[in-house]
Amino acid sequence: MSGRGCGGLWHAAPRVEGEAVVDLAFELSHACAVSASGVLRCAGENHLGELGSRGRGVTFRAGVALAEDVTAVRVGRRLTCALTRDRRALCWGALDGIVPEATQPFVLAEADAVGLSVGAGVACVRLASGRAQCAGRGVDALGVLRDDLVGLSVEAMPEAVFWTRDGSLLVGRGRVAFAGAVDVAVGSLHACARTQSGDVGCWGDNGRGQLGSRLEPATPRTVLAAEVGCVTGLAMGSDHGCAVRSDGTVWCWGDNALGQLGDGTRRGRSRPEPVRGIAGALRVFAGPGVSCAALVDGALWCWGAALWLPGELPARLEQPTRVSWS
Repeated sequence: MSGRGCGGLWHAAPRVEGEAVVDLAFELSHACAVSASGVLRCAGENHLGELGSRGRGVTFRAGVALAEDVTAVRVGRRLTCALTRDRRALCWGALDGIVPEATQPFVLAEADAVGLSVGAGVACVRLASGRAQCAGRGVDALGVLRDDLVGLSVEAMPEAVFWTRDGSLLVGRGRVAFAGAVDVAVGSLHACARTQSGDVGCWGDNGRGQLGSRLEPATPRTVLAAEVGCVTGLAMGSDHGCAVRSDGTVWCWGDNALGQLGDGTRRGRSRPEPVRGIAGALRVFAGPGVSCAALVDGALWCWGAALWLPGELPARLEQPTRVSWS
């Protein structure tokens, strides 16, 4: 099914207030969530202040509140960064070559920050002007000296990914043939891009079926449209991916060693299939071995690795389970 002419649009009014999760980010050693009220909470291991604490090696099972008036969060190794409602970008933890350790927030951008991406030793802010402001290791090699950006990711792939106002998608310093990109989600060695019409193209490593196809394109190809279509949101874990459709269903594919596909097994697959029991999804999130969906009623459901999810949960969620960050 192509994204054009998508039916079954999810029209219910979302409950995005109070403690409903509006953003969620995972890393191997910690995870962070932002509530609709703007509270940023994190759980996991605190080594260099990434959880806003001075205790090195301390593990926080419950969500620790780091800040208020937050709209988005991204995490990296030993680093947590957030966007605020007044368009500042703040970080906690360590940023290579800039800040060795910070339990109090340091400023990445003073104003006009509208986008954020955190990778291995680097953090980038997308400004309202369309330019990027980056700090950390290897910044000069990123190729971000542009003024027409609508999105960027420095999260995991060997090269940074950018998408521009004219819909062009760029990997590193080169342009790739995928028109109309409005969103990109990045895994360890793969990525997928979404168009406004709901089609999806993926590229990169496909050793565990994480492209949602048996193909292994080096540049973006529309490999998911026939299986899913009408995609309104994407999220990539290390070696898997999930998409939310306009009808509120969530589809996942790729590696399933920790149950991150939500089908009650540990068998991976290259073919996207819907996650049973999930309906009315607004957003989808993914991390190393874990997937989550935020629903229209404000609930958050997760499946897969639950190590840094708050609450009394088993280490692995075999089926979608409701999770609370409050």
